[in-house]
Amino acid sequence: MSNQIYTFSFLPNWMQLTKEISQIDRFDASWITIEKREGQTLRHLKSIATVRSVGASTRIEDLNDG
Repeated sequence: MSNQIYTFSFLPNWMQLTKEISQIDRFDASWITIEKREGQTLRHLKSIATVRSVGASTRIEDLNDG
């Protein structure tokens, strides 16, 4: 069995980081607009995706604990 340790450094480019955060914020605002327009259907799909994601995460944790 081999033990390896990975290291990395993080030197943020603050301008790029600010740009990425701004894009995330704009997407969130867009999502709210789309959700209002599409109504119940989109909320239902989002709920299904969330439940499936949580289920998959739980199964992964169960595999790691076993």
